[in-house]
Amino acid sequence: MQAAIGAGAGKSAAIGKKARLDVHGRAKPLTRGWVHAIFSPLAMAACIVAICLAPIKGLKAACSVYLASSCLLFINSACYHIGNWGKRLTDVLRRIDHANIFLLIAGTYTPLSFALPFMGRVIVISVMWGTVALALLVNVLWISAPRWLYTSTYIVIGVAGASIMPFLWLSKWAGFIVVILTACGGILYIAGGIIYGAKKPDPWPKVFGFHEIFHVFTVLGYACEITAVFWVICKMR
Repeated sequence: MQAAIGAGAGKSAAIGKKARLDVHGRAKPLTRGWVHAIFSPLAMAACIVAICLAPIKGLKAACSVYLASSCLLFINSACYHIGNWGKRLTDVLRRIDHANIFLLIAGTYTPLSFALPFMGRVIVISVMWGTVALALLVNVLWISAPRWLYTSTYIVIGVAGASIMPFLWLSKWAGFIVVILTACGGILYIAGGIIYGAKKPDPWPKVFGFHEIFHVFTVLGYACEITAVFWVICKMR
């Protein structure tokens, strides 16, 4: 009887251990996914406030796009990294997780572009979303692409957005503050991407590793970017 109980306990422990493995077969740190899970409602609330404060319908729509891309990134990331899913659902959530970073970059520049003249806004939105569409196509079709490839793609698209910085600097609805905030956000995103690609520092692999540091950097970068969006909204009111 005791042997059976012991065998059952061992089997349960093995199942529990298996449930905590990531797609690469590595044990997940205890805090995997919780940074984004905690931040999800804060991002959602901030975007809703931005929509309410936006003075024109077009900017409200742009902030709604930002809300959708923000919620999709943080909520999906939390579900993907915390949950113990079957192989098929894990693959779907993983594809969405990789795609969401592209969507958030384009989603961020959508409301920020309202600080530019109409034609500048159209160009920025068209170029950013067009580039992201191509990146998404590659990402969805080649989910097993090397880590360095899609990490580099994130960084390239983020840096491409820096081309509008001079125009934001000259805008009466943006200026120095928005440029600094946007640049800081981009630097934080890039730093997080480098950490993710290099897999280090990895301070406490069983509790809080390199992936969690990457998530912290995305939250900090997001905080800078959404502050820039609020600045534009307040200047336009």
